[in-house]
Amino acid sequence: MKKIFLFAIVMLSPLSAVYSQTSDEDRDALLNMDAEEFLSEEEKTETIDEAEVQKTDYSSFFEGEYVQIGGKISGGFTAFAEWGDSQEFIDPVWNRSAELQTILYLNAQPNKDFRVITKGRMAYPYQESVDFTLLEAFCDLDWRDGIFFRLGKQPISWRTGMVLSPGDLLDFRPGPPFDENQEKEGFLSIKTQIPFGLNNLSLIGIYKETESVNANGQILFAPKLDVVLGRYELSMAGLYGESQPPATAFFLNGKLFGDFEFMGEAVFSYGSERDFVKENGMGELETYTRDNEFLWKIMLELSYKSKSGKYESFFQYYYNGEGYDVFPYAKTAAVFPQAIQPFQMGYNYLIAGSRVNDFIVDEFNVTLVWMTNLTDASGVLRPILNYRFLEKIYFQLGAYFKYGDEDTEFKTFYFPGRNIVVDLGFSIKTGDF
Repeated sequence: MKKIFLFAIVMLSPLSAVYSQTSDEDRDALLNMDAEEFLSEEEKTETIDEAEVQKTDYSSFFEGEYVQIGGKISGGFTAFAEWGDSQEFIDPVWNRSAELQTILYLNAQPNKDFRVITKGRMAYPYQESVDFTLLEAFCDLDWRDGIFFRLGKQPISWRTGMVLSPGDLLDFRPGPPFDENQEKEGFLSIKTQIPFGLNNLSLIGIYKETESVNANGQILFAPKLDVVLGRYELSMAGLYGESQPPATAFFLNGKLFGDFEFMGEAVFSYGSERDFVKENGMGELETYTRDNEFLWKIMLELSYKSKSGKYESFFQYYYNGEGYDVFPYAKTAAVFPQAIQPFQMGYNYLIAGSRVNDFIVDEFNVTLVWMTNLTDASGVLRPILNYRFLEKIYFQLGAYFKYGDEDTEFKTFYFPGRNIVVDLGFSIKTGDF
């Protein structure tokens, strides 16, 4: 009965306002930073931008208006020189990596009331077979230009924060500040969108696969309401599923003054999906859950971008109500590694970044990012020098400087056993075509 009551609160809070008005993927996403796309002001859209792709006319095969085919390809090499406590400066440990990625899409609109979009990604190197991921495959319909429907595998993101965005209830994973346009796999879902004036109501039904091969997926319901208040936008969203802890998220973002903008998120949930770790009476680790607790998270961010686009900065604070006062990283990594998740272990985090574009010469950019866990006093400083020439070729020189005690988050998560890492990268990107 308690969960049913909480579900009603989570679901009805956005609707009532209408009437009143760690894993390897996490580590790779944070370490493979691309400074060229740092702090981009362009909004990550859920569909193909028709103005930035080449139009190919196959309309003779359809009853309607157009078909667009496009994509992008990128690849590069990176070398890492790593220094730990036992390495001399002239004798670092060397590691290397290489990758190639291709994204292709089809955007077809047979008539003005119907559109189909499909997008796939293929990456190399792969393990045993071709690494192909279907990112998107959905169709758009509308009813009398007033209610809009989207059916299929589609991106669903409520992210507003530059790095951390706890309000993105479906995918909290931290995003690298240097790649706002990172392609993510969509969810199989049905979305109904009802705009009214400058405001918008979305009702989404989602099928989410579970990590266990022996368990069926679950059906989630996610309403979201966006209301424009002057120069600010206030949003409310909810998420509920049969085995999903009910959660409500609130968002506020807008321009403060001049070139400064503010973004804030607050999340309230009853229970958590995470596995937590504690020591039992014998000093051994065991996992437990927090199913019957009210938990909350807050993110506050202030960002700046000059009108010329030359100077960009952001400052982000994150409070994690699911954190630990002290966490045994080394002991947990050997027994329950899945319990260690980035930016989820402490209570308080600070992240700040600045970038100067066209520093001294055109296409030469200087970036500095600082991330710290205030709870265990560990962190990492990340300077990056990036140069682009011939529009498509990039060179990047960067470093990671870690600090903190041995059994702390950033000492453990970033290049374990290394205090300083220098990376040199070369890549070629075609952009959209």
